[in-house]
Amino acid sequence: MREELFSVAESYATTGNSVAPEMRGGETQSRSAQDMGEIDFVSRPDVVPCFTPGAEIATIWGGVLVEDLRKGDMVITRDNGIRPIGWIGTKRLSAADLERTPALHPVRIRAGALGRGLPLQDLVVSPNHRVLVHAPLLSAVSAENELLARAGQLVGLPGIEIAAAQEAIYIHFMFEQHEIVLSNGAWSESFQPAVDTIGCLDEAQREELLSLFPDLRKWSGLERYGAARPGLTDAQSAQLLAQTA
Repeated sequence: MREELFSVAESYATTGNSVAPEMRGGETQSRSAQDMGEIDFVSRPDVVPCFTPGAEIATIWGGVLVEDLRKGDMVITRDNGIRPIGWIGTKRLSAADLERTPALHPVRIRAGALGRGLPLQDLVVSPNHRVLVHAPLLSAVSAENELLARAGQLVGLPGIEIAAAQEAIYIHFMFEQHEIVLSNGAWSESFQPAVDTIGCLDEAQREELLSLFPDLRKWSGLERYGAARPGLTDAQSAQLLAQTA
């Protein structure tokens, strides 16, 4: 298994696919040169992009459950080979939290739902966590071969549904740049710092993240943290769902 994972990692070189940082609703974060001061992060508890316990992440040691990952662990990425985790965060949502904000209920992506037999096992993620979708699934809605789609945008496609949950534990991890990693055999995103995603963190975790990556306190720092792939738009998502209706 370890040799197989190395061959996967080594088959991808740096692609230079970064695009402008993007809000989870699709709005880019670009700011004018006059608006490059420190950011006043506003709490956004409704935006939580991350995995749930049980997701298996491909590392140089083989698959490791996301809840067992540690800062510094070496993870296989699609574009940049093997990279160390720079930060890990956890967000716990109670039954009351989920009742108050139903949009935070996790999404279950059943085995094979993304095509090509992927994911290998059911993958449960937050609705704002993005997974990599490919042609031919995209062929009717985009000329791109690959796009990052929020799990919530895919609910309604065969095998993708809101997961029944009394509570949720969401785990996110970040590298020195936005990466695409293997989770249950399918490619999906690492944590991408943005105004809304940093805003979703509680104060202690936000300060921990910003102490490790102080450039993120400024717009200029976020501007350098582009997405690994363009995002699926809500209009494209609606087209995909219409095809399966």
